[in-house]
Amino acid sequence: EPPEGDVMRRPPRDARTDRLFSTQSAIYCLFTAGAIETAFCFMAWLLVFKHYGVGYDLLPFSADYWTADSPNLYLSGPSGCADEDIPPENISSACHYLTGPEQYEVMQEAAGAYYWTLVLTQVLHIFLCKTRLMNTLAHGIFNNPIMFYGVACEIFLIIIFLFVPKVNELLVGLPFPGEFFAIFLAAWASMILVQEGRKYIGRRDPAGFIHRWFNW
Repeated sequence: EPPEGDVMRRPPRDARTDRLFSTQSAIYCLFTAGAIETAFCFMAWLLVFKHYGVGYDLLPFSADYWTADSPNLYLSGPSGCADEDIPPENISSACHYLTGPEQYEVMQEAAGAYYWTLVLTQVLHIFLCKTRLMNTLAHGIFNNPIMFYGVACEIFLIIIFLFVPKVNELLVGLPFPGEFFAIFLAAWASMILVQEGRKYIGRRDPAGFIHRWFNW
């Protein structure tokens, strides 16, 4: 990766106080880039459950479910649907529930959505990390061909891990409903806004709060 265009305008590092991993780096990883990625990954995860009628209130403390041999998970219906003593053949058709194998499939699809969103968001993130303060486009997107090989490998692997039968179930999860595949684009927009905004403020106000605490 070539150096940033403003590198000669910065003072040299102080070996006594400057660290490779600083407080600013930790804030960046945990509360900036990491928070954005995690938020959109969980959004994708939750939306898959919602797609199958699983209310968010059913997820906490549900460790006894989501495996192939789990008891039925009753989602809606009249009073008495969740009575474990009622034989399945006597349950009213108004009762909406997921069997153990269905729960397992929903959980696997939710895991696949989480992993897909995470990897595709990180594809953009590596380009935003090319600079500390300079605008990413001004620095150049296509000046590091090795990075493109790495990104291509990353995309190839997520396609293999998610769409190849048996491999996906073992590693990351199952393919999920198509309407959630583009959630990573919303993550990209948020990441660009926050990251390039952080850099812009740092260039305009190098002594300000944002630059001192959020620019690594």
